[in-house]
Amino acid sequence: MQQLLIGSNHNLLARLCRWKHNNQKDIYLPLLCEGEVYSISNVKIVPGPALYRSVNRDLAINFYYKTKIQKMTQPHTVPRYKFELKEFGEIPNFVADVRCFIDIAGMVLNYGQLETRTNGAHKLDVILTNAQSEKMAVALWEDKATHFLELLAKESNVAGFVVITGLLAKKYSDRVLLSTSDATKTFYNIDLAPLNNLRAAIAEANGNTSDDLPKPIATRFATVDESSLHSSTIKEILETSLPTETSFQAYCPCERTQDPQVLLYLTKKLKISLVRLWTK
Repeated sequence: MQQLLIGSNHNLLARLCRWKHNNQKDIYLPLLCEGEVYSISNVKIVPGPALYRSVNRDLAINFYYKTKIQKMTQPHTVPRYKFELKEFGEIPNFVADVRCFIDIAGMVLNYGQLETRTNGAHKLDVILTNAQSEKMAVALWEDKATHFLELLAKESNVAGFVVITGLLAKKYSDRVLLSTSDATKTFYNIDLAPLNNLRAAIAEANGNTSDDLPKPIATRFATVDESSLHSSTIKEILETSLPTETSFQAYCPCERTQDPQVLLYLTKKLKISLVRLWTK
């Protein structure tokens, strides 16, 4: 069970609260509520796990039977949020790196349909952008996907600025994307300096005010990863509304997809510069 602790100096003190015994988790976990401030004493500082770190810290806090937790009621200086945000351009460097999870911030451009995969898992694709107009795809799985849609529904008429935490970078073919883990959480339109700065920068770059920025657009993506190549046919591609990209990849289950006339027709129909099609 992971719990991030933030100190009064605005730094992340430790990345993981570890429970020496399961019964201690049952005792102490109900006493901790996200967003509240506590005085915690009688803990042990121990080495943390080498992989899947929520924050880049080498130490963890170990709760044990002498640990005391008291909720603070007086004024304090502990911030409500603290993230270790990565830039879009850094993400390819973290492909297959499971030492630390990734936190990212961006404006939501598009979001797809909630898909049910062949294994029964639910998936939602989200496209984020930054102040440099770079784009990053995030694959939200299971309850992370439904939670995002719940947050979106509450503020569907305004631009969406998010921080998504606990992500892992993956690569399918030549495409890098972010995918959720058990540690993933989405923060939507919160009052946070990096998000406020991003909102102002995007508005300025596009000659808009913050109130005029576009709201997220529901899109049926034609782009698919290698694990779902069977799911897009020519008919589905031709009926698909595409995001504003210059190329995409799709699988078409027939030998005739290699016919130059078919490729030319698809290129004109979809008004994009490149169509890459392949068969099993």
